[in-house]
Amino acid sequence: MRRARKKEAYGTLSIKKPGLMRWDYREPDEQVLLCDGDSLLLYTAKTKQMTVGDARRYLQSDVTYAFFTGTGDLLADFDARSPIEGPTVGNGVYRVRLVPKKPHPHVESITVTLDATTFLPRVLDILDRFGGRTLFAFSNLQRNIPIPAERFRFTPPPGTEIIRQGP
Repeated sequence: MRRARKKEAYGTLSIKKPGLMRWDYREPDEQVLLCDGDSLLLYTAKTKQMTVGDARRYLQSDVTYAFFTGTGDLLADFDARSPIEGPTVGNGVYRVRLVPKKPHPHVESITVTLDATTFLPRVLDILDRFGGRTLFAFSNLQRNIPIPAERFRFTPPPGTEIIRQGP
């Protein structure tokens, strides 16, 4: 039996609706994933590379991005399903399993664990079509705080190789 590899990463996520998102990963490797509404870029410090693509193309095809940034419509894009393994309510949380209404090339389902008091997400458990699982655990969530526009800009360090994708 093949054992799944476990990888952990830690960092900070900033979202400004609609469509702006920035992930700053600190561990194990420094990375920046940023969408400014026009471009989607991934900078990796270890390789000194930055990949840049068209955000609009990505926005139209990725339900997880739409989920994070509020550019999608949860009711139109997903069905809530049960049963869910384990309790759906308890220990101060609600759990909901979301399944894309249209088959998605990457996402089989997203199980959302919400704080029962604030309804903020604690955990997103994304199951892909190949049986892979990605868990996002959130802490220190803040909402409705002003985020400066500069947060959604990124200039790579000198010497970074820039790889452009798409037309």
